[in-house]
Amino acid sequence: MHDALDTLQTLLSTALGLLDEVAADVPIGRLLAVFARMPRADRDAILTVLEREVDARRLAHASDGALTGCRLVPNRNARLYFRVFEHDESRIPALTYEEFMRGTLASARAVHRLAPRDRECWETATLDAFRQLDPAERESLRRLNHDVLRLLDEATDAPAARATEHP
Repeated sequence: MHDALDTLQTLLSTALGLLDEVAADVPIGRLLAVFARMPRADRDAILTVLEREVDARRLAHASDGALTGCRLVPNRNARLYFRVFEHDESRIPALTYEEFMRGTLASARAVHRLAPRDRECWETATLDAFRQLDPAERESLRRLNHDVLRLLDEATDAPAARATEHP
């Protein structure tokens, strides 16, 4: 009986030590917290990605890049989920006046600030996006841009009118 208690004491002491180590390691705690929030259905796929990437990193590090010809460094901009855009207009919520205005200002200012080096990327990305639109969507965009030019001219003709009543 005394041996069983000693074994249990050793087991509990070891477990407590492991828990202390995990609790003291902030990144491990963060990883566990994220994993706990992750949908169960996603866990295996995400773990597979992490295992593959860590194995590749360790291999590259072990050979100092000589085996693979490259160094691997963390990518802070990496994404684990694909962004899937569904073409279901019924799911798009109606926008308020404020949302329209803020979105229009943000878009206009972003276009204005496009650096020359970004313009080529913007044009390519925009063309690729437009190619994914069906003919009716492209026609709606054509009409919208016509209206945008008309409204821009109207705003230029009356620059003193800063704010208008809105619905």
